[in-house]
Amino acid sequence: NSRVVLDTNHNAYANRSRAPAHQGMKRRAHVQSVGVCWTRNQVFCEPSPQTASGYRMKMEEWSEIHFAVSTLRMSLNAEVKACIFTEAPREAVDSAMRIWSLRRFASEASPHDKLGRRDARLKERELKLRSRLNRGEVDGANSLDEQGVLLRSTTGSLFDVVLQTSDPLLHLASAEPDGNEIGGNASAEKMLRLLSKLNFRNKSSLATKMLSRIGRLANLARAPFNITLFLDDDTVFCELHGGLATVLRASMSARALTYKPDVRMVERHLWKRSADKGFNATSEAIRQASIAACLRSSSESGCANTMCAEAGWAADRCAHCLVSCFDQVSASLPGTACPPFSQAEPPLSFNGGAILISKRKGAKRFAADWTREYVSYWAADDWQAKLAAAGIGFAKDQGVIAALATTSCRRRNRAAARKIQLKAEAAARAAGRRLSSPSVASGTTGGSELHKHRPLPEGMRWTMAPLYPGLNRRLDRKFFLGNVDPSKQEIKDATGGDRTYVVHHHHVFDDFGGIDGVRSACKRANILK
Repeated sequence: NSRVVLDTNHNAYANRSRAPAHQGMKRRAHVQSVGVCWTRNQVFCEPSPQTASGYRMKMEEWSEIHFAVSTLRMSLNAEVKACIFTEAPREAVDSAMRIWSLRRFASEASPHDKLGRRDARLKERELKLRSRLNRGEVDGANSLDEQGVLLRSTTGSLFDVVLQTSDPLLHLASAEPDGNEIGGNASAEKMLRLLSKLNFRNKSSLATKMLSRIGRLANLARAPFNITLFLDDDTVFCELHGGLATVLRASMSARALTYKPDVRMVERHLWKRSADKGFNATSEAIRQASIAACLRSSSESGCANTMCAEAGWAADRCAHCLVSCFDQVSASLPGTACPPFSQAEPPLSFNGGAILISKRKGAKRFAADWTREYVSYWAADDWQAKLAAAGIGFAKDQGVIAALATTSCRRRNRAAARKIQLKAEAAARAAGRRLSSPSVASGTTGGSELHKHRPLPEGMRWTMAPLYPGLNRRLDRKFFLGNVDPSKQEIKDATGGDRTYVVHHHHVFDDFGGIDGVRSACKRANILK
């Protein structure tokens, strides 16, 4: 027999003889890599020998992404790695991050300084692991092939991985029969010329918005970790003393559901708890009470104990309880349109600020379907009419995913209902009697009528589930204004009793008052835990 190990001299693979199993070697258990990725595309970055970094850049384009990744590095979740998709090379990205760190963290320890100390520990760990690999004590494929990105020293860079972002023009070119791989089709070029003249939020154009969205959606298919949380720029992490990696892994294992989801997103009414987002206080009260009861009596390992309750289930050994009870309750709520989603009426609605995705084939199909449907809808022949109707809302991606997710959920539920029916019929035949055909449960039929612009793809072979709300939380001003203290009821109303890991807020650094303001808001949001 032979096995594959990493050749440390050439960073390539070489065959080495495998030691006999009877020698008692222990195989290292495979641990799925976990990371967070952002897309910072459509940025200005050009070579400039006169500058210290060698590039000319617009620093304001890197402000939010810097604060986002800095809070991840400070959140006491060292196991969770960071990546970015962008046109800029790594040295330019690192330069922009260091400039912003000097501006923001001059009076306290910079996240770069913390990473420098972490890198020294990682380097020591990596050398020990390579030594064990060469002695045959651990399996190379599981240790370095898949987790090598986690162990590589980054010499203080805020990002473990910097990847070239997907080219949106290639996807636009494929939207029409007359498209080509270089400049796109004539209709798309005309559309982009017009959109480039229309302002979007006083910082870019609608053309930039559209191209950025296409690239971001396409990047979902290229997740570098086994489990990847894709976030918007305007997100920050709360310091919760660990637990984030456990929550992300538990979300993808989904032991409380009847299927393994390829992707998860937070439902819109649980992202921002307001009536205009579909929030229902009565249904939410039932959900909160059910989750609390589940946490008190859960049979999941280690959940129903005093230590986890006192710690608010934040520790690594307890955090999976939050996801398990969330899934268990979501799948059993009454009056929902399409379980395990908690929304009462179709179509399903999500906030796209956080997308948890696996590295399975279904996840790649999901990303391809969403990208294709987005381009086909907004770049269709009637794009001018849609622009006139939508205004600044042109090129949003929520409507497309709402239709795709609703149809996918209903197809899955119909298939499950049909499977139950077939089993019942087989049992009835075995008993010598016929069974009348049961009606399919409410909310498990139809769905394609929601996607008016074109038929939904017949080959949708991916699964989706709701994401734990604490991974994408919108907090109102009461949580970050220093002179306003929210009451316990207001905190409960805002968070639903769920632990807050990620806060999603435009202009978060300025509105919250820097890193101290974020820490204060996170502490308030989690005070009931």
